[in-house]
Amino acid sequence: MAMTCDICDRIGERLRADHDEGEELPPEARKLVLRDEQPYSTDILQCPSCGAWFTSEYRCDNDIYSPIHVSELVRISADKARETIEWRKNRDREDRREYLRRLRKKLGHGVGELSEEEARVVDHLVRRSGHGGQNLPDLEKFCGLAPAAMGEVLARLESRKIIERVVSMPAAPRPEDDPRNFTMLYLNRRA
Repeated sequence: MAMTCDICDRIGERLRADHDEGEELPPEARKLVLRDEQPYSTDILQCPSCGAWFTSEYRCDNDIYSPIHVSELVRISADKARETIEWRKNRDREDRREYLRRLRKKLGHGVGELSEEEARVVDHLVRRSGHGGQNLPDLEKFCGLAPAAMGEVLARLESRKIIERVVSMPAAPRPEDDPRNFTMLYLNRRA
C-alpha cells in the first residue's frame, strides 16, 4: 500500500518498539488521535491527517529474568476499527446492564435509569472493575466531563449507591497536593 501521509509514512503498516532495547516509537506516533481506549487492552487510534486507523498495544511483563516492555502500532481497515469500537460499546452496555441487575438484586431497591453522563462513568468503571478504581482527574478525562459536571454525576451515582468514593490523602499532604488526585471512584462492591 502506497503511503501518502507524513505521519503514516513514518509508521507504515506495523511499527514495534522494544523499550528494553532502548527503542521508542517515533514522534509521529504521538500525533495519532485516541478514538477508543481500553484499560489494559488494545486502543484504537486514528491519523488526524489522512484518517488511517491503527491499533495500539503496550505489552509489559516485569519478569526479572525476561522483562518485556513493547509498544506496537498496527494499521487496520476503517471497517475493522468501526466494527471493534461498536462491538466494545455493545459489550460495555451489556456489562453495565448486568452490573446494575446484580446491584438492584443486592440492594433491593430501584437504582433507576442512567443519564448519558452517568452511563459513561459506570461503563468506564465496569471496564476497570477487575483493575481497581479510577482516580477522579483521569475519570473526568476518560468520560469527557468537566469537573463541575463530574461532581454532579458522581453525587447522583453515590446517592443511588451505584459508586463509592474513597479519599486517601497522605498523612502529611504538601500544599501543592490536589485532593482530587487522591480521590478514587469504585463501583459499589456489594454487587
